[in-house]
Amino acid sequence: MRISHWKLILFVAVCCLAFVGTAAAFQVNWTLTKSESQIPNVPSIELGDHPQEVLHPGDATMASGQYPISPDDAKNRIRAYTGQPDIDPILYRVDGLPIGSYYRMYVNASQYAVNQQTGDIEFVYMGENRADAKTVNLTHDVAIAAAKDYAKQKFPGFETRKWELVREGLYTSWWDDSNQYWFVWRELSGDVRAPSVVHVSLNAHNGKIIDYWGVDRTINVALTPKISLSEALETSEDYYSWFQFTGLDDEYLSVITQPTNVQTLVYNVKMNGVEHWYGYSWPWHVITFVNAENGEPHSYWESYYWPEDWIGF
Repeated sequence: MRISHWKLILFVAVCCLAFVGTAAAFQVNWTLTKSESQIPNVPSIELGDHPQEVLHPGDATMASGQYPISPDDAKNRIRAYTGQPDIDPILYRVDGLPIGSYYRMYVNASQYAVNQQTGDIEFVYMGENRADAKTVNLTHDVAIAAAKDYAKQKFPGFETRKWELVREGLYTSWWDDSNQYWFVWRELSGDVRAPSVVHVSLNAHNGKIIDYWGVDRTINVALTPKISLSEALETSEDYYSWFQFTGLDDEYLSVITQPTNVQTLVYNVKMNGVEHWYGYSWPWHVITFVNAENGEPHSYWESYYWPEDWIGF
């Protein structure tokens, strides 16, 4: 499959427009607000200084009537999660990811995303814990130990499962110079990255938890690929035929989830190379998802996946 020049031009134009829009208003639903380029499209649920308009009761009923978890149920889950029975969570939005639909509620500077189907709190942002994070006081070892301890408290069975740490690091936010340690784990089934994800970020000064994701999903696709890795690599090179490859950066099998919880086993192929544009050249990399059953390629930018388009590589 080949990408024509006009598609490339359109792609660059769209990227430029997206950048301008983000610079003008960084609060975009379920998109990157952390600013670190190493972590694209994190589904942060930060409120910022201006919370979105609260839903009217009728709107909430219409949006969530098909689900077994009511807004009141969700509020009680948040009270139990925080250990504060007297708080009054405010529903301000009903949102969706490929893996489910969520009540998004806030309590002061904190936000919670409650799965409408299960009642699980799968995304948490504790905004009040961002304060005083400009000075790095914690070492990496202390930070990851604290992150694991929190995951053990909030994710049932975290200690008994097999995990791969797919992202970690110390990140600085460009708008307030705050420092956070980030850790993202993917569950492994054999050598395949499963859909379940645990993420913890914490204040690099005092160790307070800022973000938590706890997404637990069962696998409902076969984990034995029907095409070989060499075929997947060849497909990736052909898909980006306009790209001058210089080497393979990474490859692995994972289960991606597309809208309405459709799972697919894919090869994740990340290749380094050089971009050429009107006499200019610069190093770049491309990512391809290759369907491990039929060899069909999908660009990183082509569609909407969980969790790859949220946690990066």
